Amino acid sequence: MTTELNRDAPLYEAELPVRLVGEDAAVVEGERQLTVRLLEGTRPLGSLTESAAPQSSDGAAGRERLLHLEVCDAQDPYFLYALAVGEGDFHSMRREHALLVDFAAFPQHFVDLLKRCEGPQRGESTFCAALERPWRNAAKFAVVESNAFKQVEHVGLGVVLGDDHMLKAYLAGRLSQALLDNKRSISALQDASLKRDSNGDEVQQLLSEKEALEDALRKHEASAQAALRECEASARARSEEHTSELQSPLQS
Repeated sequence: MTTELNRDAPLYEAELPVRLVGEDAAVVEGERQLTVRLLEGTRPLGSLTESAAPQSSDGAAGRERLLHLEVCDAQDPYFLYALAVGEGDFHSMRREHALLVDFAAFPQHFVDLLKRCEGPQRGESTFCAALERPWRNAAKFAVVESNAFKQVEHVGLGVVLGDDHMLKAYLAGRLSQALLDNKRSISALQDASLKRDSNGDEVQQLLSEKEALEDALRKHEASAQAALRECEASARARSEEHTSELQSPLQS
């Protein structure tokens, strides 16, 4: 049994400008466009967490829910920092960061902070994502608010640089998701082609019916005009006959 991540429906996925901070937190090395991705998942109980952690709310025996954070570079497949937080881990993280929310509510609050780091910002306070390396022999991904007075770190999560095992699992997961997305795209394209062909058949049928109606209308107009000419000729003949009858007594 291994960790299972729901890559099909990420809680958050976007490219953010991430400030790179060196060992001296006051020194900013630069800024880099990185993909930040937050996923839900499950893993076996006891995997880097307390044995007494609660089981997954979906009823999967022997598994616990987890949140998986990835900070990666779309241009560099080997650039990866990651963190997996299980329900058991969250209790200690909650104490360390003085969080007021539980495990279920944390993702939405974290996503709200990440969204505030997107795009150009105006105002007295600005939000940015930062990656501090090294930090406690690892790295730290933080969301920082800055104003004219000071910087406030709203959350700082210890992330691990991807090793061979993590990179293989990450790349395999991304490849699997890309193949699934490609399969869905092909299916959607085929459905659209079938619908187009079906619509084409319907259009052709409507055009044939239109041509048949136009032909019937032309025949009806020709028949009506012929009947009208016949009526006019008959009326002229009767009129001439009536005139001749009136003129005959006068001539005699």
